[in-house]
Amino acid sequence: MSTMKVFINKRLKIDNSNWAGNTPTTTELVNNIFQILDELKFHPDVDVYYNSSELNKLEANLLDSINDYALTNEIINIAALLNSIYADDVIETNFIVENERYFYWNVNTITTTEITTSLIAAAAKCIANENNQTFLVSVGASEFLSRNIIPVITEKYNELPILRNLNPILSTSMHTYITENRTQRVYDHNPKHGENGHNAHVGASKLYCSIAEAEGLLKYAIGLRGLDELFYFDRDRKGGMFLKYRYNGDQINISYHAFHIELNDEHEEVPIEIRRKFR
Repeated sequence: MSTMKVFINKRLKIDNSNWAGNTPTTTELVNNIFQILDELKFHPDVDVYYNSSELNKLEANLLDSINDYALTNEIINIAALLNSIYADDVIETNFIVENERYFYWNVNTITTTEITTSLIAAAAKCIANENNQTFLVSVGASEFLSRNIIPVITEKYNELPILRNLNPILSTSMHTYITENRTQRVYDHNPKHGENGHNAHVGASKLYCSIAEAEGLLKYAIGLRGLDELFYFDRDRKGGMFLKYRYNGDQINISYHAFHIELNDEHEEVPIEIRRKFR
């Protein structure tokens, strides 16, 4: 099963030249980076990629232009935050093939521009057979955000060119895009938890909603990397209680079963980051 991939792009044009438009303030850029990383932290079934060379340049530029020195530690900690969500550096991956070249096709001028930004080229490589499973999010504004797709042509020696479409997504739209386009999770009910608060096995946690409801809410559940559990805050039960989805260990279907967390067990069973996210 393919995993959704997101590429965090530094604010560059597709040919690696500097951006010529309005430049966001340092505070706006830092806030945007943290908005992106905070959202991705709660999607453990999405692989995150960045370019360390571009990131180092971005950090240096931010520190040089800083006016609010309270941001210093936040800027320095960007790399640590990327590491905390298990983000991978495209420089250390094998996405790029030596005999392949990538071109942006401008549909308005009917011209092509070779892509020299390694991160966008890596993204183009990943979309071969993944449809909407690969997308690009840019730090700050992007020349592509007014479009639904970035047409990319892959040219390989002795093979016909392939046209692929890369999806540029606003950071504010990431949650919705991920929810709607990732490989959908599978709900596989465990009968020991019962249904609608009834018929649970002795000592087992109860499912207070119907099986159908638990299946429908799985799509919107969030988690943390390194955990095999997802969570959704069910506001319709007991004034609000967490629904926990536990991974069944099925690596083919990525299936989960669910049960509710009793209010007095919430602090032990639900990570504080998850509780803060829903409240």
